Amino acid sequence: MAHLSGSFSSAYAGLLEVTLEGSFENLTGRDAGFPSGNANIMIRGVVNGSNMPSIDRYAPTVKQTFSYPGGGASWALSTKFVAVAYNGTIGAVGFSNLRMTCVLIKR
Repeated sequence: MAHLSGSFSSAYAGLLEVTLEGSFENLTGRDAGFPSGNANIMIRGVVNGSNMPSIDRYAPTVKQTFSYPGGGASWALSTKFVAVAYNGTIGAVGFSNLRMTCVLIKR
C-alpha cells in the first residue's frame, strides 16, 4: 500500500471538497476481516497541514470541506498511516485503490 501525495492549486477561491477513499483488503488468508475478526487499518488524509477524519474497514470513504483562498495557493495533499489492529500470526491488511479527489466550488 503506497501513500498518496500531490497538490491542489487554483486561481479561484471557494469551498474545496476533498474525498479520501479506498478498498479494505485482507491479505492474511484467514478471516481477519468480514464478517467477523478484528483486523483493521486506519489511514488519514492531510490537506494543507490539516488532518481529515480517518478511513478504515468500516468507513472506507470520508469527505471534508475546506475554505480555499484561491490566488494560486498551492495546498499539499497526502495520506498517512494512523493505526493497525491485527491479532493473526502471518499476513497483512491494507487498502488498495487509495484515491483522493478535490472539487472546488467557486464563490
